Order: sequence, then structure tokens, then C-alpha cells
Amino acid sequence: MNLKDAVVLQRITALSYRGAIGGQFAGMVAATALLALHFDAHSRGFLLLWWLCVCGFALYRLSVFRRYRQHAAQRADAYWQKIHLQGVTITSVLWGRWHLSNAV
Repeated sequence: MNLKDAVVLQRITALSYRGAIGGQFAGMVAATALLALHFDAHSRGFLLLWWLCVCGFALYRLSVFRRYRQHAAQRADAYWQKIHLQGVTITSVLWGRWHLSNAV
């Protein structure tokens, strides 16, 4: 499989975007559950800020997925892959921050 092949790149990009939609909803549900479960055990300000960041960024990513569905052909697949990778990275940092705050 040649990852530089335009057809392969388009299929991988489409699959990545399609598979990530459910994860955004699951992430918001999980963040809400963690907020409720830990509301009295941790700094409420930190928890609310973290929850707002996680849910706000998930909503932003959903808007990117919608733009991809409506306008995929207007940009190169490499652009959409770059945007998706950036979103995964930021989401990972937000969830990693949760883990670090509870490990200490």
C-alpha cells in the first residue's frame, strides 16, 4: 500500500473522519461523568475549566468533521489529515492533563 497514492490517501482520510465522530460524543459523556464524580474531590475551578475545554474542543472537532463532509473536495486530503492529527493531539493533551492531575 502506497500512502502517497491519492486514492489510498483519500480513503484513509475519509475513514479517519468517519470513525472519529462517535469518539467526540463519547468523550463529552465521559468528561461529564468525571466532572460529576470528582466535583467534591478536586478543585471545582480546575474541573470546570477542564470540562469546558474538553467539551468545547469536541464541539469544534465535530464542526470540522461537518466541514469535511460538506467541502472535502475543496482542500487536499493532506490538509484534512493535518487538521485531524492536530485535533487528536490537542484532545490527547487535554485528557492527559486530567490523568496527571489525578496521579499526584
